[in-house]
Amino acid sequence: MLSPRRLLAFLRKDVLAALSILGLAINLIGALGPFLALANIARYIVEHWVEVTSVLWIELFQLFGIRIPSLLGFSLTLLLFHVGLVASAYRRSRDAEPPKDIESRNWEKDRLLALILYIPIMVGTLLTAFATLASDTVTGEAPPGGLLIILSFCIVVLSPIVAFSLARPRQLIRRFVSVYVVAATILLLDFAARLLEGHGAGAAKEI
Repeated sequence: MLSPRRLLAFLRKDVLAALSILGLAINLIGALGPFLALANIARYIVEHWVEVTSVLWIELFQLFGIRIPSLLGFSLTLLLFHVGLVASAYRRSRDAEPPKDIESRNWEKDRLLALILYIPIMVGTLLTAFATLASDTVTGEAPPGGLLIILSFCIVVLSPIVAFSLARPRQLIRRFVSVYVVAATILLLDFAARLLEGHGAGAAKEI
């Protein structure tokens, strides 16, 4: 029988990490959405990704009578994704500093590689955030004063800092690679879905 402690460890190490990797992969695809041909369902998710990731936060804050913009909800979800990555790659206090011997060079290489792998993810996130801000400004949905907007972008910048400061670089590398693998898998499945959509449309025309 699975004890509560083991269940918690499983949720922390596996479920949270898997959800975080999936979320960052969809976020990356969403940033590339305008440049990709996507199936209808994938297109809908990409176009409404910020709203999808913010709806729970909006409802939660409304319980306390606070109205937040969707951009802030998106930023909080992004922070949660990074916490999920850290939860399964946490660096204990004895690992807080890189080793003093030759492994320190490997530590620095791992950290640099993790940063390189993360840059496209971060750029995609910022593009999504700026696109949402521009849309909200045009439609008049951006909150007055801009304080919550500033807070949103601070959280976006804080998220990777949390990951890189609390997680082991090598573990982050594995998770960032997983993000790209999942994103590529989703795009392959989407390509198959578009083929089926095209085949179905062709069959309908013949009838």
